[in-house]
Parts: sequence; structure tokens; C-alpha cells
Amino acid sequence: DTGNVTQSAAGIITAGGLQLLGSGSVQLDNPNNDISTLAANFNGPISYTDKTALTVGIVGDAFSGMTSTGITSNSNDVKLTAGGDLAINQAVNTGSANLTLSDTGNVTQSAAGTITAAGLQLLGSGSVHLDNPSNDVTTLAAGFNGPISYTDAPDLAIGTVESTIGITTGGVSIGGSVTIKSGGILTVDQTINTTPGTGGVVTVSNAILNAALIAGAGDITLNG
Repeated sequence: DTGNVTQSAAGIITAGGLQLLGSGSVQLDNPNNDISTLAANFNGPISYTDKTALTVGIVGDAFSGMTSTGITSNSNDVKLTAGGDLAINQAVNTGSANLTLSDTGNVTQSAAGTITAAGLQLLGSGSVHLDNPSNDVTTLAAGFNGPISYTDAPDLAIGTVESTIGITTGGVSIGGSVTIKSGGILTVDQTINTTPGTGGVVTVSNAILNAALIAGAGDITLNG
């Protein structure tokens, strides 16, 4: 498409794979969408919601011969929302824009599923394991009920992405642990908070702390 891709309440998408091509904008946020694999080579912002598990992978169209691998947005924001596990099995590249992952389940990535973005915002509940050593994000923020583990290749800041400030891992249940590793300078510019609960241990190595580390039930481990 060259324009805006939208859907109505009745316009539910059910498919094995969904491939997004063209330019403009994509807003496919019907909560009853149900696809297995998403891929996009699109010049514009993308927002997609799925009611179950979702994989970012490879989607091809045998009729047209067109195939997309992972997600590229030409420096436009991308938001993915899933009601089940969210697997980043191919690269997601938003350039100088932000990536938001909102999930109820486990967020994981494969060796091919690197993340490149100006900002990474993590929302939802479950667990996050994004430890590909080739990830390249400038700023990380999370409002997530559960443990978070994230690894970045160069410098990384804990700051503000979209409406999320710092990292919080608690909610109605006890706070989850936070483990952040950076191959460059790791700077904490906004608070990391793993409350409620008690007993969390704070471990810091080679990090610049410009904001508080508040340990509740979850440990806080920072390694720059």
C-alpha cells in the first residue's frame, strides 16, 4: 500500500503470515487479529496487535514472489502487541525511531533477531529475555510486570521512551529482577525499581548512576 492501512472492528485478520509492504502508515490493532508470523518492509509507522503468540520472522508470497525478512520501518516507530509469547526471530530495525513491545507472555529473540532502535519500550507482563549481544538501542525504558534481561552492544541509557520513564518490574505481584548488560557505557538516567517485595540484591559494575536503584523483591544487576 501507498497510504494508510487500517481495519475496523469487523476486519479481523487471520493468517499464517502477514507481510507489510509499501509506505504510509499501518494501524492494525484489532485485538482479535490472529497471525503466526509478521514481517514488514515498510516506509512508515507500524502498529500491530495480535490476540495470541506472535513471531517476527520471514513471510513470502509465492504468487508475487515478494518476501520480507524481519521488520524495517525506515526510521519510523513500530509497536507490536501480543496476547501470548512474542518471539523476535528476525531483525527489527527502526533506525532513529522507537520500538515498543507490549506482551502478555515471554519476550525472546533468536541469533538473527537483533533489535536496532533509538528507543526500546517494554510493556506488559511475563518475562523479557532479549540478550542478543548485537542489539543496538540508545535508550531503554520499561513498565513490565516480570523479570527483564537485556543486552546491548554499544552504549546504553536507562531513560524515557515514549510515555515510559525508567524501569519498573512490579505490579499486582512482586517485582521481577532486572539484568542489563552493555558493551559500552551504561548510564542510568531514570530510576530502576523492582518493588514491591523485599530481598533484592543490587550489583553494579562499570555503570554511571544518575538516578536511584530501588530493589524490592527483584535483583538489579548492571554490567557496563
